[in-house]
Amino acid sequence: MTFNNIVLAAATTCTALMGGLLFSYSCSVVLGLKTLPDQEYIMTMQAINRAIQNPVFFIKNSIY
Repeated sequence: MTFNNIVLAAATTCTALMGGLLFSYSCSVVLGLKTLPDQEYIMTMQAINRAIQNPVFFIKNSIY
């Protein structure tokens, strides 16, 4: 197996895992939040976005 094939297999696997994560998030969290009134939904999503934007998140994403 060549280096290119290994990188391709790793990239494909990581892409599939991220797709699965986003799909499970949309099937569970977003559907649960759908029951909230619009204003509370917006406030909740903004709170999630604020919590995600921290130094650890930026360092981790700048590496990839």
